[in-house]
Amino acid sequence: MTGLPTDIVSLAEMEADSEPLADEWPVQDDAFLRFSRGAYRVFAEAVATADGPARDVFLADLRMTEVLVQAFHAAAVERACALQQTQLRIGPLASAFYRPDWTLIGEQHERTLSAGKRVRFARLRQLRRYLASNRQMPARALLAALLRGRAIWALGTPGPLLAEWALRNREPFVVPILGRMRGNADPAWLRQLGTAVDQAVDGVRVLASEFTDAEIDHAAAKNAWRRRLATLAAMYAGARALRAPRTVLVSGAGNPFHRLAALAARRGGARIVSAQHGHNAGHVDADIICYNDYAICDVFVCETAGAAEVARRRSEIIAVPPGRAIEFQSLPSSAVARRWQARAALPRGATKTVMVMGFAHSGRRTHTDVAYLSYPRAVLERRIGKLLRADGYRVIYKAHPEFASVTRGPLG
Repeated sequence: MTGLPTDIVSLAEMEADSEPLADEWPVQDDAFLRFSRGAYRVFAEAVATADGPARDVFLADLRMTEVLVQAFHAAAVERACALQQTQLRIGPLASAFYRPDWTLIGEQHERTLSAGKRVRFARLRQLRRYLASNRQMPARALLAALLRGRAIWALGTPGPLLAEWALRNREPFVVPILGRMRGNADPAWLRQLGTAVDQAVDGVRVLASEFTDAEIDHAAAKNAWRRRLATLAAMYAGARALRAPRTVLVSGAGNPFHRLAALAARRGGARIVSAQHGHNAGHVDADIICYNDYAICDVFVCETAGAAEVARRRSEIIAVPPGRAIEFQSLPSSAVARRWQARAALPRGATKTVMVMGFAHSGRRTHTDVAYLSYPRAVLERRIGKLLRADGYRVIYKAHPEFASVTRGPLG
């Protein structure tokens, strides 16, 4: 009987035991892409059922949609293996998808807040980070912002684009203490959130039924989502009680706490600014950016005018939330030119070494790709490495940091 590993660990174990491997992943790319894209549209429709603060809180927890997509995908894979009499090897990295602990998922936000740094000396740490992060800012602007409480919020560590945007606009930024944002959620918010949860989970179930007859424990999934939202609603109430800044810079727009604090500040009149990061240039057809980045910002900063135009057109195709305009800005080309020139020195002689940028073997990373459960991607990366070595190249495999140890054997 052939076997299907689910992650890099189970792949290594099966190869060590010389077990035959299945030739292909049982869920096809096009079916999964339709399902995952549809799931995000269902999420957007559920967002629209709530209004005011409840809408903000629900929009902040986009990641629960990813959890549902992962759970249904895993259930579909397991069902297909049973029908095809293929042995499914559920490894430790993928087990959370195949055997989801809905209680743990529901407690995730509360656990994250509880595990954060103690608030003792938090103000001192905040001041130190303020001075370090704004070291290029004029001293007068720094002091004025500090004394008048006019510093803008930075949620996450601003990358080069956001940092330069703040410098050009002479706006120092301070990192708020998210752990202190606690209050009492309005019961009316929770009722609206419960309705949105029911609609979202039921909608994703209907979509999943189009490509699999596998099911998940949807009642447990709904309860988990309600608990997550109750935690976020209490945090939102605390954030709304604070004096809102004029502007919020958002890095890591997928972080539910960043999203929540930004949306709460907008209710107080703040402007939300986010920016391109990582490999955005390759995400022209990735719907997730519209839901993840554009959905919470008023201004989106791009490296070039061309990139800003591409982002604007993409946002018009998938308007989330509908009816709200987003301003797409670009930094002056000199800013991009400086970074390009600093990295443009090419080595002399023939290239003998190639780095393969390893896929992060975690479903949290790529949620519109059928390969995100890692086995297909791991096989692809290893084939690339073998071909390059056979052609005389020295290959360096760059693993994502949290999975470096488990990839060292199979892909090292």
